[in-house]
Amino acid sequence: MYKIKLINILFVVNFLLWSSFSATASSLFPEIVGVKTVFYYDSARLRPLVGNIYYPVDKNIQGEDKADPMVHAKEAKNAPVKRSKEPYPLIIISHGYGGSREHLSWLAEALTNAGYIVATIDHFGNTASFDTPKIALQRWLRPQDISAFLDNFLKDPEFSSLIETNHIGFAGYSLGGLTGIWLAGGIADQFTKPIVGKSSIYELARDATEQDVDSIDYDQALKSYMDARIKAEFLMAPAHGQSFSTKGLKNIHIPILIVVGENDKVTPPSQHADHYAKSIPGVKLDLLKGNVSHYVFRNQIRPDKINCVSSFEFEVDPSVDIKALHEETAGLAIDFFNKHLKK
Repeated sequence: MYKIKLINILFVVNFLLWSSFSATASSLFPEIVGVKTVFYYDSARLRPLVGNIYYPVDKNIQGEDKADPMVHAKEAKNAPVKRSKEPYPLIIISHGYGGSREHLSWLAEALTNAGYIVATIDHFGNTASFDTPKIALQRWLRPQDISAFLDNFLKDPEFSSLIETNHIGFAGYSLGGLTGIWLAGGIADQFTKPIVGKSSIYELARDATEQDVDSIDYDQALKSYMDARIKAEFLMAPAHGQSFSTKGLKNIHIPILIVVGENDKVTPPSQHADHYAKSIPGVKLDLLKGNVSHYVFRNQIRPDKINCVSSFEFEVDPSVDIKALHEETAGLAIDFFNKHLKK
């Protein structure tokens, strides 16, 4: 009964917000965005690297609505990139546990509208469409995915000449935030083997067995996965604060802005964001007040598709205006990256 009532409430709230979104799109978000899906392969680790590239397009380019439960801008698939006198700065985005390259498209679209090319990637084995415990448990595969994707993307003849390689930023949500901490130079010196039946899903993995857990070499978590090409990071509700001591974070020296909801029960600020902010020199922390939970950073759901998605993973307090919160968060990200990546 509760679930039915919650879904009905979410339907009404989302309908009102989505109607507003459709009628008068915020100046932060484009009506049309260029999108191209790229397919690379990391032969050293036998991992596919699939990403969406979001980019500015000319005003005369037409876009199409995406057949998807989530709210997106109209997409101009494979359209030409808008010409620019200077190469574009690049932002690469990492999704959370069981997410996908689509789940943070609202942020990618806003950054594109602000003059960035944006890459969002799937972390193979820990996505909404393919989530397997043996891969998902190996969190350290994520920063390696980002570095391998950059290796390939920056050599892609279609995009290589368009990117200012000295102006690359990163944005990550939840486990994507952990990914960013590794890429920035953090050493997970307190990363421990999870325990089936005791550790939370954000330390463990869905449906993980003791055999799955025992099959993995957790010493891999203790290595450095720093990528010096990344010059600034915007992290939303970053996870795994418990995996890094203050000493393990001391070698991070790039600008980082962290945003997190005050009511986040999955990655409580006191255990994660606060620890990172206090331990990493110069980190800025923005606490989003009110009933802002962990899942507010995922895409907004179309009201007519609310029953097509997981009520758990997209559940948001009805009092929270998702559109306004995404606008606020996107504005913070744009201001941050403009300060640190734009010439």
